[in-house]
Amino acid sequence: MINLRTKGERLEWVRKQLGLTRQEAKTRTGMALSTYSAYENAERGRTGSRNFSYEQAEDITKKLGAPNAAHWIYTGKGNPPPLAGGSGAGPGPSSSPAAVTRTATPPRATAKPARPAATRIVGYVGASSGEGALYGFAHDQYDEIDAPPFANPHTVAVEIKGKSFGPLMEGMLVFYDDVRRPITDDLVGSICVVGLADSRILLKKIVRKNGGFQLLSNNHQDPPIEDAEIIWAAKMIAIAPRF
Repeated sequence: MINLRTKGERLEWVRKQLGLTRQEAKTRTGMALSTYSAYENAERGRTGSRNFSYEQAEDITKKLGAPNAAHWIYTGKGNPPPLAGGSGAGPGPSSSPAAVTRTATPPRATAKPARPAATRIVGYVGASSGEGALYGFAHDQYDEIDAPPFANPHTVAVEIKGKSFGPLMEGMLVFYDDVRRPITDDLVGSICVVGLADSRILLKKIVRKNGGFQLLSNNHQDPPIEDAEIIWAAKMIAIAPRF
């Protein structure tokens, strides 16, 4: 017996059994990608989750092509119904890493890559120096939003936790696409998503000091991080609320 405890998990399971991506499910249901993703996060304790009623479950499953799944999704009672067109777990989220580390040989094509339909939210980033960062969701926990106009196939986002960049910044999304490992000189002086040796992932301005790196915040009450041991960094290309 399949044991999926939340409505969001059961909706996601049905979608994958039908062999659909979230983008395809969004198209079938006529929802914004962020809205559909929020339903798959229902009851799962994630940022941006949204509960749904029995009537909404019926409407969603009808549009997905699995009207007999509504009762099981909503109640979780019994076994999931047989689904036409499914082939097991369906295509899970991509196994490619968050963003892209520039180690592979770049493609020869010079054409600008097409803007993707969706951008992944891959975890959280701390803004305060003392914040721990719950970074790097498991692949089946990635959230998605409609891709912003500046996105390319490598663009990902992290959600800010902490207020050192100002109280209005908490919960905003930071976008990046070019991870440097190790850090390169062109990132000095820029606001970056920074991965430290102590496993913290922070949003900081990188500056040089005494031959090493210092990490700064917008909030002067948040002390700088001296002699930061930076494992990787990626320049922030945009910051925006969920949309």
